[in-house]
Amino acid sequence: MMADENKDGVERVVASLVGVTEKSGNLRNDLRKDILEAVSSLRNYFVQVETELEAETAAYKELEREARESKEGIQRLSCTECNKMGQVAPSPN
Repeated sequence: MMADENKDGVERVVASLVGVTEKSGNLRNDLRKDILEAVSSLRNYFVQVETELEAETAAYKELEREARESKEGIQRLSCTECNKMGQVAPSPN
């Protein structure tokens, strides 16, 4: 899935930044700390975005389910009315 590939790509880049702070002996401690704080913030933002996306996807699926149920209910009512009048129900398009 594309989202998983993107997530993995982001994690690789973030891990690479962390790796730079671990490997570079010449990196000043204040810069190392800044990079690690930035990486932590990025991870938190990505988790937040992922959580929001999952919530929106769930809400969208719930709306689809409700729409499908409403359509089925309307079709049942339509069929009931047609049967009362001896007519054939229209096709559900």
